[in-house]
Amino acid sequence: MSLADAVPLARLRERVTTRALDVPSLRRVLVDPGGRPHWLPAAGDLGSHVDLAPLDGGPLAATAGLLCRDLDPRRPLWQLTLVADPDDPPGAGRWLVVRVHHAVADGPTAIAEILHLLADIPVRAVDDGGALSSRHLGTAGFGRSARWMPPGVGLVAALAPRSPRTSLLRPIAPGCELVVLRLDLEAVHAAGRRAGGTVNDVLLAAVALLHGALARERGERLRHVTVSVPVMWGGSRRRRNTVGLLRVAVPAPATGETATSYISRIAARTRRRKALLVDDSPARLTAPVTVALARLGLLRPLMARQRQITTLLTNVHGPVGSVEVCGSRVRTIVPLTPAAGNIPVVAAALSYGTQLVLTLRIDPTALSAEGVRRVARAAVERVAPGSLRDDDW
Repeated sequence: MSLADAVPLARLRERVTTRALDVPSLRRVLVDPGGRPHWLPAAGDLGSHVDLAPLDGGPLAATAGLLCRDLDPRRPLWQLTLVADPDDPPGAGRWLVVRVHHAVADGPTAIAEILHLLADIPVRAVDDGGALSSRHLGTAGFGRSARWMPPGVGLVAALAPRSPRTSLLRPIAPGCELVVLRLDLEAVHAAGRRAGGTVNDVLLAAVALLHGALARERGERLRHVTVSVPVMWGGSRRRRNTVGLLRVAVPAPATGETATSYISRIAARTRRRKALLVDDSPARLTAPVTVALARLGLLRPLMARQRQITTLLTNVHGPVGSVEVCGSRVRTIVPLTPAAGNIPVVAAALSYGTQLVLTLRIDPTALSAEGVRRVARAAVERVAPGSLRDDDW
């Protein structure tokens, strides 16, 4: 989160400590006695979850460094770090990095809770069941509303052709770099509407073109890119972490195909698959297997060698209006995402006001951040011409 003016640590800590009392999920620790994990109330001062760090190597480098640090499992699984620029007053900073473990909240829930903690005009966060209630927020980018169909039908939406064989899939190393692109949200909307699609379809097209170009630079050709997309299920009455699984095999564009035609083909695929995603059954039915593999110590090795998906993409609607934190205007909100198995490029998008921010988390041992930035900008310009804003990072 980029702030227009430096915010004092003491003032931010006081606000967060007070407002966190309204968010039960931020006052709990996850314990696992005898293999039966459950939540317990946390003891201790929540103010310790707000700290100050010096700006080291620029805001993106500092953010990447913090992102790769593990949260302390003995404490509530979240942390706010105010990053101080050398020109900021002592004890203040203008960059705010928020880390929340996915066990605590999914993307839309996390955004609501963060706004509740930070915004000068408080935003209703979530009740203990996780229902969103905020005039500032849109709905999840890939959200679905509840309707009845036979149980387990949602599993079909999680089935797609596996990723083509590519050297892009390789075990990732510790550490990461971030590429951040700021887009004009209306221009991306317009590109989707011209093709009968959505912002999500435009993002899928851009991510597929990005991976296709990266593969060509390695002398490879991808007939399709298999993208895994988390889908928030249940509409406004959804519970915390009610997440479905959607996998889309995005084809390579035909020779000479226009961007509008390409996005239209992708939109047709996503419509068919989202029609099947009527509940969170894929996540619920696969969860026991995932837990069993993790307890046997097999999950990480399997994830490091998987060939089912090429990449991941998440898109969340953020605040629709301007937000201020301790009197300082929020200039940009940058979405962050965890590392995933053997996937060297993971994408996350978030809207804020008139802008859409696309973040690419990159394994620097596999790819050059500058190279990915160059290819990503070309991909975005192709699917949504004129949408790129000047990069202020």
